Amino acid sequence: MANFLGIKQQQYSRYEKGINIMPVTYLPKICKKLNVSADYILGLTKIKISYPEK
Repeated sequence: MANFLGIKQQQYSRYEKGINIMPVTYLPKICKKLNVSADYILGLTKIKISYPEK
């Protein structure tokens, strides 16, 4: 995922561990990569459905 986002593995690890907060600008890219909705990533729903592209 670090490579996909264009960041170093160490930085991504800090995000995973909660040491640093991941910028929200990565959210759309992660949603597309994992094919899930932002609501799912943010823990607002248990439904993984992503919205179709227009």
